[in-house]
Amino acid sequence: MVEKCNHLITEEGKCIMCQQPWDSPRWTMEELQKEWDGQWSVDLDTRSSSNIPAICNLAEQTWEEYKCRATSNEDPKQPQLPRLRLVGGRLMRIPFLWIFKEVLGPSYDYAKGLGYLGTYERWCQFVKESRRLPDPPPASVV
Repeated sequence: MVEKCNHLITEEGKCIMCQQPWDSPRWTMEELQKEWDGQWSVDLDTRSSSNIPAICNLAEQTWEEYKCRATSNEDPKQPQLPRLRLVGGRLMRIPFLWIFKEVLGPSYDYAKGLGYLGTYERWCQFVKESRRLPDPPPASVV
């Protein structure tokens, strides 16, 4: 039992702190529950509903497509550099950023069709964040 209990909140006629019967509390659990339930009743706008799992899968597939294309664009001797290519009679390296933007454009349009509401820049960031990290190595058995 709690000494000097103020009996502020009761549930079913008993103080929630000391469990003593109390008739005139400041609040009851029933009143607080009604107030809490009414506070968060929000009508959802159906126009903003989108297919979130499909958008997440599209972002992961876009990253995998970029990774595949970037790997094929790497220089065999120096993987951090793009491969030298003959383009229009010139030797040049196609930057990885160009490949990323080439993959991102069509996927952004498709994501908009699925209900994605963000901007192109946010889609770029979302695709970068959605890449799958390698699985951690198994824990050694001791």
